[in-house]
Amino acid sequence: MIQPRTTPPKKRFGCLAQFVLIFAAMGIFFLAFAAIAAPWGFHLGGDFHFLPIWEGMGTAHTSAGDYIVFVTLYPDLRHPGRYNTSLTGDGFLCTPKGEKMYMGTFASMEKHLGVDTQGKLIHIYMHRISTWSSFINSDYRPSIGFEGNWGKDEISGDDRNSLGKAFEPDGTVYLGRSPTRGPSFPAVQFTLHTASSSSFQKACSANK
Repeated sequence: MIQPRTTPPKKRFGCLAQFVLIFAAMGIFFLAFAAIAAPWGFHLGGDFHFLPIWEGMGTAHTSAGDYIVFVTLYPDLRHPGRYNTSLTGDGFLCTPKGEKMYMGTFASMEKHLGVDTQGKLIHIYMHRISTWSSFINSDYRPSIGFEGNWGKDEISGDDRNSLGKAFEPDGTVYLGRSPTRGPSFPAVQFTLHTASSSSFQKACSANK
């Protein structure tokens, strides 16, 4: 008796494997595009790293207590160009009361930037997001800003009185509208060092 000829079934990628391949291709495309549009992103903090991302944490010591800042920065590729040195990302701000606030983060550096960012000036701006007040009243307070210079795995600078203007002396957010109100405490100098989000979580938990 002649047995019917059978052919092995064709191997097909499952849906999960296809999604993995798609996301892998997107990741490779992003890295290649970033390498062309913002090569300096791979050298933030001094050393070369495979992802154009930098994370840092610093503590601003004030008379009202300690404010702990955590930022995640990466090149803003929405407007690519030779002279675009903008960064975007997110971050957290931990108040002296231990309150943790999720912050939108933006930054800018000087134009004509090469690969090396050491010693370069950077402006960082942060504002609170994901609150009922921001959705209803377009109120994104607190908003704070920093200006500093890149060093080895760090950014050293000061807050230009932004913390004192954003908070009351007791560490609560200032919600008034007075144009003549001065800062609650003087400008603060501090340094953001390379750190992970888990380090920030531990520091904020102890900041009470």
